[in-house]
Amino acid sequence: MVRLTRRKADDSPPLPEDIREHLRKLLACSDFDTSARNKRFLSYVVEETLSGRGKRIKAYNIALAAFDRGEDFDPLTDPIVRIEARRLRRSLEHYYLTAGKADRIRIAIPKGSYIASFIRVEPDQGSSVHDQTDQGTTSDRPPGPVPPPRSSHATRRRVALLAVTALGLALGILFASQQFWSTGGAPDAHAGLSRGPKIVVHPFQDASEHRARAFVARGLTYDLIASLTRFNDLFVYGPETSFYIGGPNDQQPTGSAIQADFTLTGSVFLTETMFRVSAMLADTKTGGYVWSWSTETPLTPTNLLQVQTDIADRVARAVAQPYGVVFERNALEISGEPAKDLLSYECVVRFQQYWRTYDVSQYEDLLRCMEATVKADPSYARAYSCLALLYVDAHRFRYGTQELMFDPVQRALQLAESAIKLEPLASEGYLALSVAHWFAHNVEGSLEAAKQGLALNPNNTILIAELGIRYALLARWEESKAMLDKLFALNPRAPAGYRRGRFLYAYMHGDYETALSEVLSAETPLNIYDYVFRAMAYAQLGDSESAKAAVSEIQKFDPNYGERVEADFRKRNTDAGIVHAIVEGLTKAGLPSAAEDEAN
Repeated sequence: MVRLTRRKADDSPPLPEDIREHLRKLLACSDFDTSARNKRFLSYVVEETLSGRGKRIKAYNIALAAFDRGEDFDPLTDPIVRIEARRLRRSLEHYYLTAGKADRIRIAIPKGSYIASFIRVEPDQGSSVHDQTDQGTTSDRPPGPVPPPRSSHATRRRVALLAVTALGLALGILFASQQFWSTGGAPDAHAGLSRGPKIVVHPFQDASEHRARAFVARGLTYDLIASLTRFNDLFVYGPETSFYIGGPNDQQPTGSAIQADFTLTGSVFLTETMFRVSAMLADTKTGGYVWSWSTETPLTPTNLLQVQTDIADRVARAVAQPYGVVFERNALEISGEPAKDLLSYECVVRFQQYWRTYDVSQYEDLLRCMEATVKADPSYARAYSCLALLYVDAHRFRYGTQELMFDPVQRALQLAESAIKLEPLASEGYLALSVAHWFAHNVEGSLEAAKQGLALNPNNTILIAELGIRYALLARWEESKAMLDKLFALNPRAPAGYRRGRFLYAYMHGDYETALSEVLSAETPLNIYDYVFRAMAYAQLGDSESAKAAVSEIQKFDPNYGERVEADFRKRNTDAGIVHAIVEGLTKAGLPSAAEDEAN
């Protein structure tokens, strides 16, 4: 039985003596699973907060008081406080969801701060999910005649459908409850701490004929919130906030109530054989809808839970993935701003734009912007990931390497590890770690890091893409094709550069027409490799004029590229057979020196 307790709007804050008594019991409770030093950490921040010394609760003072660090402690180079704060938050969340679910006082350490917060909650008097499932929403239904009995087949269908739905709703509530206690839950509790845009999901409206199925829409709302929270740069208001505000026809509009940047609304229509969902995303600043989508899916009593989960994932990907609706909207807003004027999240958005094209003209400004972001916002894990990838680009594209006084790949590995320590449950750090390992020639480490990131967020299409292109370079064709087919099915607008994996698949299988169409999908060639692959395909198809034009473009990038083409692709861990085919294709296209390399 899963229950979700709500906080009274008019509750007075708990008294200091009650909080201290609750803390004593909490620290003595064997079910509060945390380390001794994190208990000292919690005691310190609670007492400092209660004593009115919140301004003194900084990483430096916590390290001295709770972690036995010396006065030379530097929070910029030693992330212990940030790491242990995350573990302590998880321990508190777990305790209040299990052994402490009946506690009247709850202690939290909101993200973005080490100052403790305290709330008083009601005793758990709500109806269970099972009660609601059995009774429907009968509290506001007038009495009426007892309906005639259904046929045994229809009854079994209905019981199975309701049972599966109840299970899905219960799981959704459990996950969302964990998110609720990690982000506050009361309206606008931590909105000011977010770096990226803020989104609130309105409770999806039920349009079904049978009121007993109304809770399916509620379950989908929980699933959507859970799916969206996997995208770390998006601040998602918790389910308590969504249901506190209510539907889109409430007297209190969402935008004015909590200052969200976007609102997600929708409806559900359910029969025994069909599940129809419509969703719309609105920009609260303009009031206009920026995206809409609908789907109709066949339904059986046993697949409802999977259908509901799939729909939530599809909506979350469309809205929140790296090249989704929210990104495109924010990218448009900052498109004319100089990099030096960008805020932390805006700098990350600009990085995503750059990584779509690898435009060298943006590189230097973006590198300075990201270095400044890491320095000014040292707890922003995503910035570490982006900076790591920029240093990898310095190595693989030779961007500004002559000015670097360190090994950019090793620096990238360090930054990726820092990102993972800051946000161990975020997938972006594993993306950076995977790419850095690849160019450090740790192939297995690279593939494993990508798989770990996908385990955390299966919706991260850039990780799917990176795995797909790595498998292609290793000539692991079936794995590459599966990943890249999945990428473009999930995100048709994925960066065109990832079609190079498909190019290699087609080219190495002798399908030169398809190979050429894949590389031509980037209307404007992104870098030297687009011209390399065009030259190869044109040469194999007998189009010598086009091949010659592509070779001319290669030489504009690097007049001596023919002398180092083998080394360039070996640097990328490319299979020997593929390297041989690339050299042979460029020789046929007429690239100088490639012929001599092939002959040798």
